[in-house]
Amino acid sequence: MASNSDMCMARADECAHQAEQSILTEVKEQFLRSERAWRGLAVRHSAQEARSARRLQDVADSAAQAREAQL
Repeated sequence: MASNSDMCMARADECAHQAEQSILTEVKEQFLRSERAWRGLAVRHSAQEARSARRLQDVADSAAQAREAQL
């Protein structure tokens, strides 16, 4: 399953492609604005995913330390 950040990057890439294909300036600008917005969301999701991964790793490390302390 793709992560949220991957999905946002895919949408940004689609918008960039559509902007390249657009002839009308207003349409091109709208696609470029959308691309920037999607890339911004991707950055935020990526940071959140990294924080979640660190928290999960911290929990796993704590559980491992607790098991070792019981031995």
